Amino acid sequence: MHSLLRWIILLLAVIAIIKAYNGMVNNKPFSKSDRQVGLFLMISAHITLLIGLYQWIAGPLGLQNILNSGMGAVMKDRASRYWAVEHITAMLIAIVLITIGRGVGKKSIADKIKYRRTFWYYLTAVLIILVTSPWPFREGIARPLLP
Repeated sequence: MHSLLRWIILLLAVIAIIKAYNGMVNNKPFSKSDRQVGLFLMISAHITLLIGLYQWIAGPLGLQNILNSGMGAVMKDRASRYWAVEHITAMLIAIVLITIGRGVGKKSIADKIKYRRTFWYYLTAVLIILVTSPWPFREGIARPLLP
């Protein structure tokens, strides 16, 4: 489920980014559909976070690896460091950015500013997600595109 939800997050984020860019460039009013895409993006990201936190706590690659091997050993091993520290930290940052972007869309500020801010928050979050996901070509941490 965690791996499958990444595709929903990426799809919704791309839609939100395109809508924000179009609204910013074309000086459109911030619409209900803009807020809904941001809401669905945030909900998907938070559900994925909860599943990921469960996997990190209960699974062998996160907390258990740190407890069994020690933080020093985990940090010296590239794959262990990725799963125990890097992936969760980067995804937390991306989800915080998505949540802030969603919050900006609810503020009573000028629509052009809303679009510009949501665009940058969502774009930065997507870039972090793309860079820190375990894509099939990443040696040592690769995961299949679909579960």
